[in-house]
Amino acid sequence: MRLGEGFYLPSLQIAGAPGAPLIVEVTLGDARDRALLHGRVGRVDEGGLWLDGIRTGLRWTPLPGSPCRRHRRIGCSIFAEVRPRHAAAWLCRTLDLSLGGIRLVTGSFEMGVAGDDLQLTLIAPDLQVEPVEIRTRLAWTAARQAGLTVLEAPMGLKKMIAAAGAQWKAAPVIRHPKSCTCTRKVRRAG
Repeated sequence: MRLGEGFYLPSLQIAGAPGAPLIVEVTLGDARDRALLHGRVGRVDEGGLWLDGIRTGLRWTPLPGSPCRRHRRIGCSIFAEVRPRHAAAWLCRTLDLSLGGIRLVTGSFEMGVAGDDLQLTLIAPDLQVEPVEIRTRLAWTAARQAGLTVLEAPMGLKKMIAAAGAQWKAAPVIRHPKSCTCTRKVRRAG
């Protein structure tokens, strides 16, 4: 799998015109944590489609002894108004959320320093839920993304996660066949 060239989804079950946003949840082997790939539909052919412009904040396989997440992350595209303590508020997108944390698309210079407290308002008109006010703490920043720890999960966040999760229940599941040519060993010249 070469993410720099895109990610191929071999399925006719996925609808999407070139340029449409798409989130793919990937499980590799028996890993309990799922990876989330955010991108746009690229080329579409008779067997499936390419996911281009991938943004990912994932580890494909957990490090030995690393803890598993306590809460499942739900991939989404929700607006977030970020209000740092001593700076002007600004808008960005939420890539995924859970009861324990939120991942945002942002410039790392905008976020501050790990440990800073931030107020967020999550806005998701497509999910038909009310905006949610959340107290968070900046956990990490890297590569135009930031991870926030949820300090207290209000009922509105639980409703928003449930609404986003309901959309995932309707998503098609594609199982990679063991007969696929990609499972064959690659011979290297030289």
